[in-house]
Amino acid sequence: MADHDAVHGTAAASADDFGRRLAVFAADLKALRIERGNLPLREIARRAPRHRPLSAAAVSEALNGKRLPRLDFLMALVRTLLAHDHEGRPYPHGRDDPGLEVWRTRWRDLELLRTARPPAARRPATPKPDPGPPVPAPCVAATSPAPPRLLFGEQSCGARFLAFSPDGELLATVNDDLLVRLWHAATGEPAAVPLTGHTDGVRCVAFSPDGRLLATAGRDRTVRLWDPRTGSPVGEPFAENGTTLWALAFSPDGNLLATGGHDRTVRLWDRVTGKPVDAPLRGHTGGVEAVAFSPNGRLLASAGADATVRLWRADDGKPEGEPLIGHTSEIRSLAFSPDSLLLASGGWDGMVRLWDPCAGEPVGGPLTGHRNAVRGLSFAPDGRLLVSVSMDRTVRFWDPVSHGPLGPPFTRHACSFRAVGFSPDGRFVAAGGDDKPVGLWATADLAEIPVRGS
Repeated sequence: MADHDAVHGTAAASADDFGRRLAVFAADLKALRIERGNLPLREIARRAPRHRPLSAAAVSEALNGKRLPRLDFLMALVRTLLAHDHEGRPYPHGRDDPGLEVWRTRWRDLELLRTARPPAARRPATPKPDPGPPVPAPCVAATSPAPPRLLFGEQSCGARFLAFSPDGELLATVNDDLLVRLWHAATGEPAAVPLTGHTDGVRCVAFSPDGRLLATAGRDRTVRLWDPRTGSPVGEPFAENGTTLWALAFSPDGNLLATGGHDRTVRLWDRVTGKPVDAPLRGHTGGVEAVAFSPNGRLLASAGADATVRLWRADDGKPEGEPLIGHTSEIRSLAFSPDSLLLASGGWDGMVRLWDPCAGEPVGGPLTGHRNAVRGLSFAPDGRLLVSVSMDRTVRFWDPVSHGPLGPPFTRHACSFRAVGFSPDGRFVAAGGDDKPVGLWATADLAEIPVRGS
């Protein structure tokens, strides 16, 4: 390959340096394409993995260095090019093949350099408004809201999962690549250089209740702990017995971590020792894609590809009642209300459902309106508002008591949303997805009339 130099992202890194290294990177991709038979773009697209389609146009952009592709796109492209030997015979490469690691490393170094370019090298971000005094309760417009003020710049580059720190000062985002990013929530500016250590895509992130730890997990099958104030790793990674991790949550007391993943189990970990607590929780018949503890610490909810929600006693891991059935396809998101009396679930069927976790029963009918998978849910800190985001590119607000929508949905930059969260004080809503910048909006900017009871 033409360039194996490590790239260290610093505030002094120039746009010219990034452009030069991106061009070298693209040239090496072209060389790999030629080496593997110089396949036509349409043939590359045809051979792409079913789980990660590659369009001919996007492959052309990557090969010509138009922009740095997402990590999952790059790895699918490289694996496709390597999938046959020089004579065209199948030669599959697994995700852990050592030959792929150099591409992951080079992507990480380029991404660090890209995000470390000085402000003059980036498109100017929207001016950051003064957030003003706290508002007593989240509000939403009864009619179509004006476009909210976007507080984050382009360097945020999307989010598949996000989490606010308990004090509301930081926002952590991960985007299924190798980096964990921290932002100042009030300004949208980076709070630190991206955290590195994972060797494959990071899928989920969570702050401990006291804010002293940040936990991350993903495709490299490990849970890692960080000090969010310094960006330093804390202890050794937790091994997850060879399964990709899709979901992560801290217990309210901060002593336990729950994970869910491809192996259809939920695991509980002692956050201090990094050791599993008892045996895995079994019952799901498909991968576990969402986990959530009730705020009162009594229950743990899990859901995933089998379209069911399961409840477990958090103290001993025993099942609590029968599975909650109602969704018609896999469930991607869960959220408890602050009083623990409601559980919301969002699925690939485009529906949001509310459950009584104590009775194990649905509460009313489904909340309908989304036209694609619901990927993120969050209750406002006072419990009077539920927000959902979807791959239909909309953000919707709901009254969890009347089950009605609060105002019409809004959208931004044709972004397929995958993550959403209220700040701890309820003043902001953050949403992200795809490769678009993370949006952080003041809830007051969405308001014309207050929600029920304010």
